[in-house]
Amino acid sequence: MLDEVKVSEIVGLMLKPSTRIHFFGKGLTATIAEYASKALLTGNRANFHYVDTHIAYLVAESMNEDDLLFVCSLSGNTHQIVRMAQIAKGRNAKVVTISSNKKNELSKIGDYHFTVYDEEITGRQFDVASRLPILFVLNIIINSYIDNKH
Repeated sequence: MLDEVKVSEIVGLMLKPSTRIHFFGKGLTATIAEYASKALLTGNRANFHYVDTHIAYLVAESMNEDDLLFVCSLSGNTHQIVRMAQIAKGRNAKVVTISSNKKNELSKIGDYHFTVYDEEITGRQFDVASRLPILFVLNIIINSYIDNKH
């Protein structure tokens, strides 16, 4: 079950015109972050999506209390994602983290953390774990934003 209070607080931040919204993910999760960014753009809300880690870090260094960062990592231990969250948090940005149900580094950093289900697939050489649970959380937040905007 998703924490409606957290969603409401995040949407409240998103509704502020002064809030700058950022998305960052790596690997397959980057696709989900990009989708969320584009979905928000269709709701006429400017935001930034980062693919390049170096650029993401540079932007995070200049964040402040007017920034809202969404970072997603299924494992919650992807170094680049954790580091981005740490930098942004150190600059007083609000950080929304989404990761799996395991104890992980990312879950300790966020102002708002959402835990999603991660299916364990053993015996495979490739990462084919579904990122749909992350998309589900982001979709609820974005739809709530759009509903409250109008």
